[in-house]
Amino acid sequence: MVARARSASSGVVVLVDPDVVLPPSLTKVLSHVRSLQHRHWLMVATSKTLPGSSLAIDKLHQVRIFFFSMVSFFSDLNLMKVEDYVSKNGRWSECGGVKLWAWNPSQVPLHAGVLPPFRYGAGFHNQWMLNEAIASELRVVIDVSEALGAFQILLNNDTIQAPPSSTWEVDANARLARTYGSYAFKPPHFSNQPVARLFPCGSQLCHQSCDAGGRSQALMTSFRRYVHESESSCGKLSAPQLDCSSSQHQVSGNLSSITSGYSYQLESLLLKVSSPDKVVVLTVVSHSYRDMLMSWVCRLRHLNVTNYLVATIDKEMYQFGILQGLPVFRTESGRSDSKDCTFGSSCFKTVTKSKSRTVLRILELGYSVLFSDVDVYWFSSPIQELMAFGLGVLAAQTDEYNEKEAVNLPRRLNSGFYFAWSDNATIVSFRKIVKHAAKSKLSEQPSFYDVLCGEDGKHRKGNSSCVEPETNLTVEFLDRWRYPNGAYKLIWDSKDVRGTCQRLGCVILHNNWKTGHQQKIERQTRAGLWEYDPETRMCSRAWKNHENSKHFY
Repeated sequence: MVARARSASSGVVVLVDPDVVLPPSLTKVLSHVRSLQHRHWLMVATSKTLPGSSLAIDKLHQVRIFFFSMVSFFSDLNLMKVEDYVSKNGRWSECGGVKLWAWNPSQVPLHAGVLPPFRYGAGFHNQWMLNEAIASELRVVIDVSEALGAFQILLNNDTIQAPPSSTWEVDANARLARTYGSYAFKPPHFSNQPVARLFPCGSQLCHQSCDAGGRSQALMTSFRRYVHESESSCGKLSAPQLDCSSSQHQVSGNLSSITSGYSYQLESLLLKVSSPDKVVVLTVVSHSYRDMLMSWVCRLRHLNVTNYLVATIDKEMYQFGILQGLPVFRTESGRSDSKDCTFGSSCFKTVTKSKSRTVLRILELGYSVLFSDVDVYWFSSPIQELMAFGLGVLAAQTDEYNEKEAVNLPRRLNSGFYFAWSDNATIVSFRKIVKHAAKSKLSEQPSFYDVLCGEDGKHRKGNSSCVEPETNLTVEFLDRWRYPNGAYKLIWDSKDVRGTCQRLGCVILHNNWKTGHQQKIERQTRAGLWEYDPETRMCSRAWKNHENSKHFY
């Protein structure tokens, strides 16, 4: 979001929390900040919170008037009365973080750090960014909280929304905040760069510089709040001592308690990320495929697919996933690394069998699984279409590329993309697959076909399905036009891969039938289907008039 805002070409960029009501004084404050003629500046503000007991304030909330559109409404209610009400009844929402950011676009970044891939709504992002902006000393940071007078309305005894302290997302964000930027290498004193404070004095706005220990309202929301307890050199503010224990948003506690041995549990992740109908998208990956994983994740986030899980084969991939804010957990492969697991090696054949074991584990917990390798590019979400096959049906991609041949020929079931229901027939069948694969010297893929369709395809039904005789589980091989493998119609060799797939009606396109991890990346990049920038660790997304913009969803 911040990266997208930074790509704007306007004279001033304002990024504001949607729950905050901005008074008309915003234009006056912006004009004053610009008149100070700082070459590069960053304006920040937190807000006050108001109880929704007043009829006028309730009405403001009900009609949902935000930002500049509320100017005329303020006129009807008498602007002076509203400001007086906010001044007397408002309380600084110190646990809520910075609510407004504004800056003058230039080549100078907001901070010198690499923005971590924070999970949206799980805390620490605002505190981290404010701290980095101050520590980087690239821009003059101006706290306009008092001059602006923004506020947030609380109804029915609501409290400031702060993330609970026990979720994997909050813990991931805490780890990211501690690992990236100045907190990682300069705790606890940071920089001594002063922060400017803009505040009302009579009918004018006054400008004053606070030292790093000062209690400007914005500084109260940063990590500095927990290491600087001295009185403000800018004068005593009326805000009470900060106490975020009621909202469980204890930054210092979270930051200090995260250890390298922390483990995300599959059961808790399933509760958090699964869809209402208990469906999860699963991939299993090793550290050597981390870039392909991130491109895959970026694509899912672009499609607003959030119910995904990442099972990691090795320790390095698990640690990388945590630092990327991903819902990751360790498989039971028993490997600390997979550096020698190149395609086709005995190591590769062994560790890939953890895929079916992981799927079985999730099915037995009562969740249905759409399994997708990270080299499967999604043009749109296939979840609803695959669910439409119904219970007792495993919908899977075919590896057959010859248009004249049936899709269900022997050993043509692709175990890199399929949908499995959490029903008895599927669970029993997967137990048989896992047992068969454990005895095989091959990878798990042949075991899928031999168990479900029989050796040499003796359980085939027609040209597009199989039926496992003991469980009566039906395997439906997916339409190659909509779910093509990497060799079908030589799509990857076309000049316009995306255009070709649009004409065919592709839902996904598998980047298989290609040997070598780097070769796959090159093919996907050349086709314009690569979604991740490993240098910035952000998703690549072209916005209108800003082709080189990047952000992490």
